[in-house]
Amino acid sequence: MRDLDSLRATRAKSVHIQVGISDTLVRMPTPLPSSRLAWYALGRFWNVGGEVFDAGYFAHLELNSEGEMFVPNQPVGPASAHFTFFSEPFSLSRVQTGPLSISLDSVGSFSLFYQRHPGSDFTDPTSFAQGQCIARFRRPFTVVTEQVGDIKLATFSAELVESMPFEHCGQTHDLKDVLPYGVTQWGFGTGSTNENEATFAGSAVAVGRTELLPR
Repeated sequence: MRDLDSLRATRAKSVHIQVGISDTLVRMPTPLPSSRLAWYALGRFWNVGGEVFDAGYFAHLELNSEGEMFVPNQPVGPASAHFTFFSEPFSLSRVQTGPLSISLDSVGSFSLFYQRHPGSDFTDPTSFAQGQCIARFRRPFTVVTEQVGDIKLATFSAELVESMPFEHCGQTHDLKDVLPYGVTQWGFGTGSTNENEATFAGSAVAVGRTELLPR
């Protein structure tokens, strides 16, 4: 009888431990499923001395939880955006011109920033590189940009090189928990007569496996 009671107690303890582990796992951040929306980005390009770079802000950035993208009660735009990006300079090569213009962007990287007190402005591109750097992504291959008239289209994949935890809306976040393998982004761009407006929009989805990206 004692052996039966001991067995029951052991089983009950085992179930309690398994439930506790299961509860812990449920609360842990999980990567986004492959092809799940990762972000919407709005930005501009600058050409300085033959080198190109881009900067801008995120209208949405998936954090696996609710979190404000913009300062409440302020106009939505770069000046109120908590999350911004800034790229390292890269070179651009023209392949052909004409009705269909094609250019190649060299391999490059870009960083994401969290601005607790936003204040970015497209008239000052370095304002998008303020605050806490929370991640760095690398484009491991050349990007082809197609242009017809004023309309530009481009697609690229970028791997997550490093990320840093940050606090936002009372919670701790880390992009390696939701985008460990990086993103693939489709971009649509055009010209603008207003220097404080975005000239391209990018929609990115999560990459499923790191082996999809060459090194």
